[in-house]
Amino acid sequence: MDDQKKNKNESGSAMIIMVVTIAVLSVIGYILGSLTSRHQESIPINMDSARAFGLAQSGVEYVGKYLEGKNFTTVANPSTMTLGTGTFGTVLSGATTSQITAAITGTTGTAARRITVRYQKKGGAIVSRGPINPMNNPNGTVVCDATTSCNTSTIHACECTRENVPASVIPDISVPGGLPAIPAGGGGCDVGNHTTATIPAGTYYCATYRIQNNSTLSLPVGGVVTIFCDNFNFENLGNFNMAGQAGNLIIVASNSVSIGMNVNFKGAIYAPGATVTMDNSSAVTGMLVGNVVSVNNHYTVTYDPTAGQNSGYGGNLAAFAAVIDWEDS
Repeated sequence: MDDQKKNKNESGSAMIIMVVTIAVLSVIGYILGSLTSRHQESIPINMDSARAFGLAQSGVEYVGKYLEGKNFTTVANPSTMTLGTGTFGTVLSGATTSQITAAITGTTGTAARRITVRYQKKGGAIVSRGPINPMNNPNGTVVCDATTSCNTSTIHACECTRENVPASVIPDISVPGGLPAIPAGGGGCDVGNHTTATIPAGTYYCATYRIQNNSTLSLPVGGVVTIFCDNFNFENLGNFNMAGQAGNLIIVASNSVSIGMNVNFKGAIYAPGATVTMDNSSAVTGMLVGNVVSVNNHYTVTYDPTAGQNSGYGGNLAAFAAVIDWEDS
């Protein structure tokens, strides 16, 4: 009798242990299944987030190209763009004549990622790391394009003038080694009074490049000329490349640039570390870049975004918008 009771008790205990074990295993199985399901659900979410970020990054380059040549203060938001199964949209804000902020949001699936980018215009008729100084109450003109021009009173807010531009945007250009001087047949490095000459296509170096009074210099048809110098001094009553293309001529100066009275120049003068002065009744067609730029009476600077572009050094003068700051959110 006792043995029967003992066997029944043991059977009951085994049953309880089995039930508890099954219950525990069921709970463990449920938890593992739940964790697996959640992990599987999180995979597409993480992938969507990464894709959304990639879409926003694509928008950074697209918006930079979209802003090329546009007036930042009046430009409209670009249309939402579709890439694959996602999109990116842009909201522009905080515009000045030379800077603008873009909030670019990439969206795909259930995820959205935003990159906030600040763009700085690089090109312009007059570009300066420091201030642009109109001197002696000048009646000057800056021509941005066929429909936009500025005068002395509006030069600091002009669409195609840039002041206090970071050195990272208009960096110095190092002088390549072993460059020849300008040959005598092209006027040499010290062009005499009343000289008429054609500079052969090429890249040259002059410690001081001086063009004296009443001289006319030309480039060969289709020829590209790059002149590196420490100091560029263009004296009064002269013409340089006026029958040629602005894209084919660039003067790269490291120390100083002085343009005298009644001078006409077509091309790029790139001197971001130099003091640049432009005197009475002179005209530049292309681009004037300096550390501090001072312009005097009755000057005219007409913007040509192609200035210096054919030289191989003109990338620093490009008109596209450069990213100078960004954050991901």
